[in-house]
Amino acid sequence: RLAVKTVMAAVPALTRTNQLISVTGTADPSMCCFELLGLDIMLDADLQPHLLEVNHSPSLACDTAIDSSVKLALVSDTLALIAMSVKNRRVLARADKREATTRLYGLRPDMATMSPTDKVRKMRILEEEKQQALGGFQRVYPPPTDLHPSSPHAASL
Repeated sequence: RLAVKTVMAAVPALTRTNQLISVTGTADPSMCCFELLGLDIMLDADLQPHLLEVNHSPSLACDTAIDSSVKLALVSDTLALIAMSVKNRRVLARADKREATTRLYGLRPDMATMSPTDKVRKMRILEEEKQQALGGFQRVYPPPTDLHPSSPHAASL
């Protein structure tokens, strides 16, 4: 719970950072970014966790075998979660070219012009794709049941 509460407290700052560096200013999943945060936690004699600090750019250097094991799994699951692969990179490059052409000629409606039913359908499809790509991660926020476009969490999906 400590990690979840810590990340939830940082959501406004992380959201603002994401908005500042967003290429498109939209919720287009192919144009999103992510941040990897490192939480330093100490356990006391009663095994109660205490947050020491949150690292914005945690070190991925591996000094020990356990370091290598944990960090390799972390990087592997992170890349799987964001669907990073050479194949996906090519697919995204073609999609970017197609989208640039459609934007130039004004042929593609965006989420703003979709009906609420179509928005919910698209959000559910995106959510299912994210669930399949979780790897060793477990979704804790936003709640997976909160998928309506008017939800305060909809922008983070």
